[in-house]
Amino acid sequence: PSAAPAGAEGLRPARPLVAMGDPAQEKLLLAAAYVYDAQYNRNIPFETSSQAVRLYYLYNHWAMQAATYFFIFVDLSLALFEEPAAYPLPFLATSLVEIMCLLVFFGRLFHFAKVTPRVVFWKDAKNICIMIAILVTLVDLIIYGSVRISNIQSVRWSRPMRPIFLINFAESRQVKNGLYLGLTTPA
Repeated sequence: PSAAPAGAEGLRPARPLVAMGDPAQEKLLLAAAYVYDAQYNRNIPFETSSQAVRLYYLYNHWAMQAATYFFIFVDLSLALFEEPAAYPLPFLATSLVEIMCLLVFFGRLFHFAKVTPRVVFWKDAKNICIMIAILVTLVDLIIYGSVRISNIQSVRWSRPMRPIFLINFAESRQVKNGLYLGLTTPA
C-alpha cells in the first residue's frame, strides 16, 4: 500500500502543464488576445510570436496600466510643488521625481515597441510625440538645473508639455476622445 495523505482517495492526479512551446497553447493565447482586444475595443497591432503575445498581455495588465496612470498623475502634480508654486519643494527633489516619471514613460514606450511591429511603431505619431516630449523635458531639466546653479532666475518651458503623456499613451484613448468631443461640440 502506498502512503497517501489522509483524505486523498477522491483526488485525481493533476493534469500535466502545457509546455510553453506548445503550438496549440500559443494559438490559443493569440486567439484570446484578439478576443480581449475586441472586448475592450482596442486596435493595437501586435506581433504574433509567442513572446510578443505574452509581452502584449503584460502590457495590457491592469497593474501596468495603473502604474502608468499613477506616474502620469505624479508628473502632472509636480506643478503644485515646483517654483512658482503653492507648496514649493527643492529643485533636486522635484527633478528626481520627474526623471523617475520619464524613466517609467520610456520603459512603457520601450515595452510597447517590443510588442508592436517596428514599421507600425515608428509610423505612429503618438510614439514619436512621446519620445520628443521625453527628450525635450530632459533637455529642459538640464538647462534649468545649469541656470539655477548659476543663480540666474529662469522658468521651466517644458511644463506645458506634460499633458502630452496623458493624451498620447495607448491607455488614454477615452481622454483623447473626450478632448476631441469637447473641442468639436458647438457652443
